[in-house]
Amino acid sequence: MFSPAPQCETAHKIAPVTPEVTHSVTPEVTPEFTPEVTPTTTPTPTPEDPEVPNPPVPRRTIDNLLYNGDFSSYREPSDTNILPFTLRNGVSFMYGGGYTEDGSRDTACVALSVDPRMATRKRQTPPGARDASVLQSVTLFHSGGRLTFRGYYTIIHSSGGNSCSLDVYYDENRVASHVLPGTNPLSNTDEWLPITAEEAADAPLMPIKVELFCTNDNANVLIDSLVATDEVPLDELDNVDFRTGQVVSSLHRIPQLSPVSGIQS
Repeated sequence: MFSPAPQCETAHKIAPVTPEVTHSVTPEVTPEFTPEVTPTTTPTPTPEDPEVPNPPVPRRTIDNLLYNGDFSSYREPSDTNILPFTLRNGVSFMYGGGYTEDGSRDTACVALSVDPRMATRKRQTPPGARDASVLQSVTLFHSGGRLTFRGYYTIIHSSGGNSCSLDVYYDENRVASHVLPGTNPLSNTDEWLPITAEEAADAPLMPIKVELFCTNDNANVLIDSLVATDEVPLDELDNVDFRTGQVVSSLHRIPQLSPVSGIQS
């Protein structure tokens, strides 16, 4: 009997195969970068605050250093004696036609007349005067300050040629000068013009003179509402009312109009 053939023994043992385990790796997903957008907002227009007007400057009343500067009084019986002014040459008092737009309560004024041609006429007094003026010395409240002057004039006649002027003097210093143009005798506009000055006044007593001067031509003007002060500057004159000051008791008073703001008696 045959013995069963011996089984061949595997020379090498085969190691058991361990199945490779593959781990599923989920890739890291970087989120897409989205920049932060700040929403743009259109500002709602804010209504501008309404401009608040400056409060009006309160009016006040001060003394006119030029007594009787509105020419509301004169000495009878001569209408050429207008105290306390000193008059020179062709000066006369006018009962009407004065300046009233500043609130003056009278219509009186003063006329200045110059005609150098009268020098050819004999016995003329004064012979051929080249000037006519009114003058008054005023006492200042504040010595060493500034003296402000304002007056009004209207040209009745001027022959032209630019040789006539209306001038204002503080003592010997001319502080204002207006050359008079020629006038048309057919037109009478009655336009009143201001003449102003603001200068230092060193002396406590200051002569103020308003003068019409002509070298060759002739002219006639009316002047009125002369005021002088050392209390307010020129640009504030419209915010004050003026008292005319003392009036000489022997002077005749011009009838007054209804009281209004402006120059007061």
